[in-house]
Amino acid sequence: MKEAITIADVIQKHAPFILSAAFSHPICKTGIPENTELPVPLPAGCLRIRVRPAASAYAAMEQRRNGSSCAFMLEAFTARQAFHRTVSAEELANLAAYCAGHIFRNISVRYESAEGICTVSAQANRRGKLAVFQHTEQNTPAPRSTLQKGIPEGIPVPFLIRLGVTTPEGKLIASRRSKFRQINRFLEYIDDILEPLQKDKNGAPLRIIDFGCGKSYLTFAVYYYLNELKHIPVEITGIDLKEDVVADCAHLAQLSGYTGLHFTVGSIESFREQAQQDNFPPPDLVMSLHACDTATDCALAFAVEHTARAILSVLCCQHEVNSMLHASVPAFAPLVKYGLLKERFSALATDALRAELLSASGYSVQILEFIDMSHTPKNILIRALFTGKKETQARQNAQELAAALGCTPALCRLLPS
Repeated sequence: MKEAITIADVIQKHAPFILSAAFSHPICKTGIPENTELPVPLPAGCLRIRVRPAASAYAAMEQRRNGSSCAFMLEAFTARQAFHRTVSAEELANLAAYCAGHIFRNISVRYESAEGICTVSAQANRRGKLAVFQHTEQNTPAPRSTLQKGIPEGIPVPFLIRLGVTTPEGKLIASRRSKFRQINRFLEYIDDILEPLQKDKNGAPLRIIDFGCGKSYLTFAVYYYLNELKHIPVEITGIDLKEDVVADCAHLAQLSGYTGLHFTVGSIESFREQAQQDNFPPPDLVMSLHACDTATDCALAFAVEHTARAILSVLCCQHEVNSMLHASVPAFAPLVKYGLLKERFSALATDALRAELLSASGYSVQILEFIDMSHTPKNILIRALFTGKKETQARQNAQELAAALGCTPALCRLLPS
């Protein structure tokens, strides 16, 4: 369908919602001629261009410096090489306006709208006359059965596209398949505890904290799954030490229109201390995925101190007990003699202590396999639901195990009897 618009107008108007763009079919068969002056420098011999939303820390920095609302990663392909650069929405619009019908015969842009995924194409005939076509793929609800098991495959999801997990069409990128499986596996665990999480909420948003959120694949996935697919109101706070990562995540949340998703810079320890001073309201769910070493213990302690309804923690690099174990404990001498065995034994001992201490704090605890070992060796997940029933034997078990190890791990210190 022909529209009285230009491709540049589309880019400027819908920049925050653009999923991808492509420049193809160069007028000159050998690509862009040498010494061609363009609004954005491109290599001579460029045959096609691919554009996607930028999600890197560098891109976020550049867009803030330039005062632009969003940035894009531009890939220019010659016969043998690919060149990359970050451009603003204005630069992309100017480049499209100049190239359409003059450098490239076809330029297409895909963006999100309330009706679905829109594709707008500017196509030039042999005389260079441009025609603009627009097509909208209507939003198709996912099958009911798949909504219970995570994010459906094959449906465009903006944050997965921007994080490079899927193509703009919703097709999984091969190298990211294991990441997608991890996301949906985690969402299965979320789905299993929705009933106790929602009990007595009476429509109030679920309050979730994600400690050590990193690039926030799971943070975004949980928000999308609960808010968009399950239609459950939710407020999620992601916390991480890295300022550039947090800025990226906050920007992506803004682009996605996720008003209940927030990010803050800081350590788990500092957030825990500040929350104690501020009388932080009890969270419904505390998440931590691969929070390194004793950071996991701080997250678990925070959950217990604030009587979180549920805890989901994927454990990681338990170095503390490893460093405390010595061959001087005769019973464990064979286990600490070999580095690999010592590392695994330390990890299992640490996680057993954590499980017992949570049980002693009034939680019903499960130790589960997060995902198959072929995808990640860090595959143990603690799922804990608050019941209020404190197991006194569990406290004694933890104390006896710590005494046998000859050490006092972090969670024992953070959750004293």
